Amino acid sequence: MAKESRNLPPKRKEPGIIGRLLSGIFNLLFWLFISLLLSIAIEWVGMTWYWPDEGVNHSQAMLQHEQHYLNQRLQLHSTQHTQWVNDTIQHINQWITYVENNIHRILQQWNNHTYLGGVSRYYQQSTAYIAAVPYVAQVFFIRVSLIIFSLPAFILSGIFGAVDGLIERDLRRWGGGRESSNVYNIARKSTFPIFILACVMYLSLPVSIHPAWVIMPFVIIFGFSIRVSFERLKKYF
Repeated sequence: MAKESRNLPPKRKEPGIIGRLLSGIFNLLFWLFISLLLSIAIEWVGMTWYWPDEGVNHSQAMLQHEQHYLNQRLQLHSTQHTQWVNDTIQHINQWITYVENNIHRILQQWNNHTYLGGVSRYYQQSTAYIAAVPYVAQVFFIRVSLIIFSLPAFILSGIFGAVDGLIERDLRRWGGGRESSNVYNIARKSTFPIFILACVMYLSLPVSIHPAWVIMPFVIIFGFSIRVSFERLKKYF
């Protein structure tokens, strides 16, 4: 037995709070980047098959609607907070414009070369798709701001779910209810993916919809998963 115990592999050390926090931030940034690429790809597919007559006007109209939703949300906050959000979006727009202008300049230089002229001609045929990218990116960052404004809704839903779940846990504890670790593990592990799914779905929508219609169903599901996870905590530790 002693020899077998020596041959066992060492237990994997669980990451601490800081490690989990950094991992969560990295995963969130990764999925935000995936959402940006997915929203651009969906816009290009729509420009090809679903709204070819609108072209780049479709993304421009989306940007106007999203700015309207953002202005409505900013009216509920202080002037300083509103100015900070507007300045941040303005800096992002300037950066996008700077990148786009550099791409135009580089491809214009390529057009002067015989061997690279084909690349530039292909770019000229795809100008509508390239022109839609800055508008989609601006829509993306505005929606990220709207998701940040919706975080209190997720927090409140989680608090209500936790309180209600603890009450149900005490009732189950004193009433002799059965344990179910599988339900607890499923509910606990689904909380973060629910939030990520809400972000990805809202950020990738090819149409402009009021944020409440997309975010609130996920807020309710998020609170329910928190409730179930707290309800199914062990009765005795």
